[in-house]
Parts: sequence; structure tokens; C-alpha cells
Amino acid sequence: MKTDSPASAPSLRRTVRALGREAATFAGFSGDATFCWPRWLLLRAVGLLFVIAFSGILAEAGALVGPSGLLPLSRTLTEISEAHPNPLTAFLRAPSLFWLGTSSTMILGVGWAGLVAATLVTFNLRPRVMLGICWVCLLSFVAAWRGFSASQVDQLLLEAGLLCIPFAPAGAKPGLAPEQPPYPIVILTLRWFLLRLMLENGLVKVFGGDPHWQNLTALDTLYETSPFPTLLGYYDHQLPHAYHVGEAVFTYVAEIVAPLVAIFGGRRGRGWAFVVWTLFQAGIQATN
Repeated sequence: MKTDSPASAPSLRRTVRALGREAATFAGFSGDATFCWPRWLLLRAVGLLFVIAFSGILAEAGALVGPSGLLPLSRTLTEISEAHPNPLTAFLRAPSLFWLGTSSTMILGVGWAGLVAATLVTFNLRPRVMLGICWVCLLSFVAAWRGFSASQVDQLLLEAGLLCIPFAPAGAKPGLAPEQPPYPIVILTLRWFLLRLMLENGLVKVFGGDPHWQNLTALDTLYETSPFPTLLGYYDHQLPHAYHVGEAVFTYVAEIVAPLVAIFGGRRGRGWAFVVWTLFQAGIQATN
């Protein structure tokens, strides 16, 4: 016996078409947005992140991987070449400029090249070329010093930098470059990068089998084990269990609900997701 009303099928089709249109707009394949101001702001932020990264590298690389460091680059590359006698295979295992040399001068040269290029990106000077230099220089360090680049942050900055190369406008001083709007496929890859980051973290919490996230007690102990604790994090840890349950629920909202709303909720939904993510990341930086 049929229970669906005659109007239910057309209504479902209209809903599916509407969701498809919103997804296409999210991916940059429709709509009237030029993305000039968002592009300008994003590239300045990425340039600043590269400045911070290379500043840290210049301060620490000598002690970590210099000729007299904890794990000299020469030793690491020798081990890789012995394990993979084919030079091409060895290079693909560790794609790095340091195959050309591992001296202190070479390490400083690659670090300073990255820092100068990052500074030029921040000031919007030759952003596409400079982002390419930043990416090659950072990849050289990350690929060659192994254990010192095990964190997710290095991998994310490499991926963001690579995706931003085609996103950046060409030219010496492009400004907003309204005559060079980014291609839709580039918009899609950058937005998917963000959504994948959020969704993966959220889905791991749901399906990873950790009982602390499943029973909403993870935030009760998170601040005790934080690798970068803050004073606000100490006070946050003292708050009652109900508050930490709220933090856990908000985490699920930011990492699972907000990405889906960003895809299918239209411009208003993306604005809402932006606010949620901003609050979420600000809370992480302030307390954890």
C-alpha cells in the first residue's frame, strides 16, 4: 500500500536540486563571488605562518640537524641512500634541497630563502612565485629531518602552501587582482582542505572508539595532558563537569555539523560555520 503523497516525489527532487545548487556554489562552480578579498586575506595569513615557521627553523635547525646537531642531515640522507640505492627513489623518499649539501651554510641558506620568500608573500610581492619557494624550502626541511617534523602542523602548512600557489594571482604587485579571479577547481580544493581537516577530526572522535569522547568526558582531562598549556587552560580545567560537556558538544558542532552546513547551507550557512570555527579555534589557542 502506498503511503507517500503525490507531491512527495517532486518535493524530494526539488530538495535534492536545491542542495545540489548549494554544493555547486560552495565549490565555486556557480554564484557571483569573485573571492578577491578572501584570497588577499588568506594569502597574507599563509605568508605570515610561513614567516613564523622559517623563523623557528632558523633558530633551531643548527642544533637539531646541523653538522654537530642532534640528528645531522648528512647522517639521515646517508641512511636513506643506503636503504634506497636508486638516486631517484631516494629523492622521492625525501624530496629535499639538502641532497645538494648539508653544511651549515646550506641549512641557513634554505632557511633564509624561505623566510625572505614568506615575507614577500605577506607583503603581496610576487605571491605565486614566492609561495612556490616557501613550499620547496619547507618541504626540504620536513622531508629531511624526519622526527623533528612529526606533528600535523607541518603537514598542514605544506598542503595549504601547495594549494595556495594556483590560488595566488600572478604578477609582481598584483593587489586584489580582480582581473585574475581564482579558478573554481582551486576554490573547491581549498574549501575541501578545510572541511576534510574538520570532518576527519570529528569522525575520528565518533568512530575511533575513544570512550572519553563518546561519553563526553574528554574535556575533563584534556587540559592535564595538553602539550602547550596556558594559564586560561588551567582555570578552564577547574570548571565543573557540565561545562566540559558543553565544550565537547561544541567540538562536535564545529567539526561535524559546521562543515555540512557550510556545504549545503548557502552563504548564510557558510557565515554561520565561519563564526563557529572562529570561536572554536580561538578557544583552542586561548586554553590549549
